[in-house]
Amino acid sequence: MLAPNHTDTYLFRYLVIQRQLVTFRSALIIHLKFIKTGDDTETLRKLEERIQADFKNGLPPHLQPKARNTTYGPGSDQSRIFVTSHSDFNRLPGVDVQRILRERLILVHGNPFDYSYGWDLASFGRLYDVDKKTTIQGKIRNPF
Repeated sequence: MLAPNHTDTYLFRYLVIQRQLVTFRSALIIHLKFIKTGDDTETLRKLEERIQADFKNGLPPHLQPKARNTTYGPGSDQSRIFVTSHSDFNRLPGVDVQRILRERLILVHGNPFDYSYGWDLASFGRLYDVDKKTTIQGKIRNPF
């Protein structure tokens, strides 16, 4: 059962996903900054080709008009990300939100914020404990 105001939960989930994407992009940039060989450039080119293979008219699936449909056709070229505005999302019944989440992620745009977020320590501190030490281990493996 969803809380009466489920927007906060999904907004938090969206912000966490965005933080993870920023972390991934930063790690990729740092990795590419230190290792710039012909093999790495070729790997990045192949990765970019695979990502762009699903683009239609130069746009990724989540920016296509079908991404706004509440129904999802498995196996279709429709995005696995349901895109909606804040006002439309607030009008969705909880049952519909649960049905969409069974097969797709939800991206809500146009969210009103009570805080002016920026790329600074204070803003990051509102999303995550910036003083917490994080240990990252492992190797980056070449998927190609």
